[in-house]
Formats: sequence, structure tokens, C-alpha cells
Amino acid sequence: MRNFIGVDLGGTNIRAAIVSEDGTIKCMKKSESHPERGAEAVMETMISLIESLDGYEECEGIGMGIPGPIDTINGKIIVSTNLPKLIGFPFFSFVHAVPPTSNYTRTLYHTFNTRR
Repeated sequence: MRNFIGVDLGGTNIRAAIVSEDGTIKCMKKSESHPERGAEAVMETMISLIESLDGYEECEGIGMGIPGPIDTINGKIIVSTNLPKLIGFPFFSFVHAVPPTSNYTRTLYHTFNTRR
């Protein structure tokens, strides 16, 4: 059965889970997002949280919930009451800077790259 990564990026917490194609949550972890530390710190926390999930490397895709509308052409948050320091942050560029050395980073890169 195929597995996927789901991420809920919030102003208080970041949650990441591995979910099977039938919707079963196989594992989930949570970390405080600390948006006051800035956009890069939040993104690094998100990536570290995902990488702490057992089996993340074998996942076939990723879905993210982000609080606010996204400019899918430029890969940026347009408005976010909960994450104001992430407004205008170049998600796509940040993800592209992560070398695609594992299945996960290739999947993340591909997911963001194909949304342009």
C-alpha cells in the first residue's frame, strides 16, 4: 500500500504524518512552529519534523495545509494571520535549495516544482 506525507503548518504547531492511501494514519508527530523565529526557522522545523517520521523516505507524495492563500506561480504565502513572517516567503525556492538526495526530498521538490 502506498504512503504519503501530510503536513499541517500552523501558527502554533506543525503536525506531520504518514498516511496510507486508504487514509490510515501510520504515525504522526507535532512540534511548536515558533513563527516569531522567522520563515526559514519554521521551514527548517517542518523539514526536521517530517524527517523524524519513520519511513518518510519511502513516501510517494506530500500534501500541505497552509493557513492562507498561496501564490502558486511564485510559491509564496499571500496572506496569513497566523504566520505573518511567512508572508512573501519563497517556499518553492527554499525547497529547491534542499538537495534531492532522498525519495522524500525528490518528492517534495517535484510536488512544489509541478505547482508552478
